[in-house]
Amino acid sequence: MSYEERQGFLSAVHAMAPGSGITGATGEMAKWSVRKDPVSGIYHTTGFIDLTGLASVATDGDIIGFGSTNPAYIGQVKAAVCGTIFAGLMTLLETPATGEVDIDLYAATEGTGKGDDAIGGLTETKIFDAAGDWGTVTQVRMAAAPAANSYLYLTVGTNSTPTAGTYTAGIYKIEFWGL
Repeated sequence: MSYEERQGFLSAVHAMAPGSGITGATGEMAKWSVRKDPVSGIYHTTGFIDLTGLASVATDGDIIGFGSTNPAYIGQVKAAVCGTIFAGLMTLLETPATGEVDIDLYAATEGTGKGDDAIGGLTETKIFDAAGDWGTVTQVRMAAAPAANSYLYLTVGTNSTPTAGTYTAGIYKIEFWGL
């Protein structure tokens, strides 16, 4: 048994890999890790997302991504890797700049959503609702659990004068706990 296995770390590299509508951006980062506590059996999934190089449009509910031709999900929550999610937290580490700063996170059963697509065109559930601009908001608890094997998307979260632009900053830590 490897050190990682003894410590409860699981490989999430392939299971949580972002779509090419995220990875194509300059400066973008979407990195995930999963750890299963060897005593409690609770999975702790942690992701770090850097918005640099991704773009928002001026439409509420549109997906944030790089270009509009490739899937722009930031990861997939597979039950076999992450467990069944029962809690979550999204934390601001660096305030977004240049693009829209009111950002929400959705889960959808489809992995086909592209940058500038309406999240409502997918079978979706809002997971984290900032209900305001990140910077003023620094942490949001999970509103609903993502379904098993769903894809995660960042979206424009406001319908009052959203800002279109390519992000020059913005880092988030996203955490889920599952059984």
